[in-house]
Amino acid sequence: MMQNKIEITMGFPQDFVEGILTKDVSTLDAIYDLIDNSIDAARDSIFSKGKFEKDQFGLPSSYVTYEINLLISSDKISIDDNCFGMEESTIKNDAFIIFNPSQHKYGIGQYGIGLKRSLLKMGSSYEFHIDNGTSAYEANFTNKHIGGSQGKLLADVKVSSGRPRTIFTVTNLNDEIQRDIQNARWLENAENGIKDRYSIYFTKGLVINLEYFNNPSVKLSSRLPLLRTDGKFLPTHKTLQIDDVKVIIESGIHELYHFPKEDKHSLSTNRKLTDEFGIYFICNDRVIVKASTEKRHGWKAKWHSEYNGFVCSVKFIAENSSSLPWNTAKSAMREDATLFLTVIDQLQPVADSYRSEIKKRYLDDESKDATDSESESHSQSENKKRDTKSKTTKKASGGKSQKRPSEPLHRDRSILIDWSKTKTHVDERFKSAYEIFYEMGNLSSEETPISCVLLLRAFLEETVKTTFKLMELNEDKKDNLASRTKKVAEKLQELGAIEHGLRHLVSQYSSTEGGLFSFSNIQSQIHSARFHPEKTKVNNYWDELDPFIAACWKYNLDNE
Repeated sequence: MMQNKIEITMGFPQDFVEGILTKDVSTLDAIYDLIDNSIDAARDSIFSKGKFEKDQFGLPSSYVTYEINLLISSDKISIDDNCFGMEESTIKNDAFIIFNPSQHKYGIGQYGIGLKRSLLKMGSSYEFHIDNGTSAYEANFTNKHIGGSQGKLLADVKVSSGRPRTIFTVTNLNDEIQRDIQNARWLENAENGIKDRYSIYFTKGLVINLEYFNNPSVKLSSRLPLLRTDGKFLPTHKTLQIDDVKVIIESGIHELYHFPKEDKHSLSTNRKLTDEFGIYFICNDRVIVKASTEKRHGWKAKWHSEYNGFVCSVKFIAENSSSLPWNTAKSAMREDATLFLTVIDQLQPVADSYRSEIKKRYLDDESKDATDSESESHSQSENKKRDTKSKTTKKASGGKSQKRPSEPLHRDRSILIDWSKTKTHVDERFKSAYEIFYEMGNLSSEETPISCVLLLRAFLEETVKTTFKLMELNEDKKDNLASRTKKVAEKLQELGAIEHGLRHLVSQYSSTEGGLFSFSNIQSQIHSARFHPEKTKVNNYWDELDPFIAACWKYNLDNE
C-alpha cells in the first residue's frame, strides 16, 4: 500500500517577530537600547585592557575618552561611538541573532535583543560601519534580514582606520517614530531621560552628545543627586550579597538641600529639588527608577515634609545581567522578583531613620514650620513627594487658620501660577485634579488668558466636587457649582481652615454679583468671541482664590 506525504510549512511570519519584540517598546526605549549597546562595548574595551581602576562596587571607575554621538533628523536616526567595535566572530555569529544571551560582563543589555529590537522599532532600512581597530566592516540591510527571511547578510571588509568606531544608521523611519521625534515635548523627555538613566556614566567621564535636526550638538550631563557629607547627618551605607548579586543601599541628604537655620539654606532652591527626593533603583550603573515614593518600590508611609532632602539609592550589581531584577526593556524593576521583594522590605526603615535623625538634629519647632512651608508651596511636579499632614481644625493642629497672602502677588506677571507663592498642593492620588493643576502650571496668562480661565474653571469644579463629597455635605437637587462652593467655604470656616473674610470673598465670587469672577459669568464669557481678559485680571482671579483652593486640598488629603 502506497503512503502519500505532504509538506507542511512551519514557523511564524516575519511581522510576528517584529510585533512581539517592539509592541511594548517606546521610541525612547529604542534609543536607550542603542546607547546601552555602546556602553556595553565601552566596558568590554576597558576589561580587554587588563588592569583598570574600579569604583567601590567593583565596576569601572572611569569612561574618560569614550564618546557616543546620537543624531536625530527627519529622515534618519544614527548612533556613532568610539567605544570598541566588534570582533569579526561576533559580527558573523552573535550580533544579529535574536535572543542570544548577553555575553557582556556587568552589561546593561539583556538577552541579546536590545540592538535588534531598537532597529526594528525605529525603521526598516539600516546600515552599519564597524571598525575594531584591525578591520572594518560595512553593510546595508533591512528588517527582513533580522527576521531571517532574506537569508544571510554579506558585509564588506574594509581597511581599518586603526581606531575603534561603530556607526548604526536607521532610515525609512516608522510613522510612530517620525511623529515622536518631531514633538517638542518628546525631545525634552528624551534629553531628561538620557540625563537620568546614564547619570553615573556621565560622572565617570562618558560623553553623550545629542544632535537634533539642524540644531547644534548638545553635551548631556548627569541629573543624579549626590549626598551631602558636610551636615549633621552623614550618608548611611549597607551592603548585601544575595546569591550572585551585590546590593548596596545608600541614603542621606540631597547634596543641594539645606535646612532652615543653615547658612546655605535657600527656600527657592529647596523647592526646586523636591521631585528629586525618594528612592533610586540602579542596575550595573544604569538608573532604572528615579526618585520614587511609591509603595511598590518599598515606600510604605505617607510622604511628610520631614522626609524632605531624603535620597536613597539602591544599586544592584551582577556580572551576569540576567540575575538583575529589571524587565527586558530596562524601563522598570520586576516587582515580583524575590530579590527585589527582599530588598524593598528594608527601605522604609531607612527612610524612617532619616526622618527621626533629621528631626533631632535639625528641626526644632521654628525650623519645622519653615520646612512645612517649603513643602506646601512647591510646583506641581514636586507635589508627589510629601504629605502636608495639616489639620483642618485649630484644636487638632494648634496652628493658625488659612489666611489670604500677607503680601500681594505680582499681578502683572506673565504666568498664571506663581509657584514661589502659591499655597495650593494637589496630591497625585487625585488624578483628575492633579493633571488639570499640572497643565495650569504651564500656561501663560499673557499669551493664553482664555485657556487659563477655562482650566481654572475646570479646576475649581473638580476641587469643589471632591471636597463636597469628602465633607459629606447635604446636596440639594438645585445645587450648582456656586451653591456647592458656598457650602464648602462655610464648612471650612466652621473648621477653622479659612477666615471669615475669605469665606465671604468666595461666596461673592460664586454668585452673579461677582462680575468677571462669577462662575456663571465666566462660563458665558468663555464662549464669547470677544472675551479676552487682560493678564492682570486672570492672575488676580487665581491669587484671590488660591488660599481657598489650598484649604480644600489640604482637607481632601487629610480626609480621603
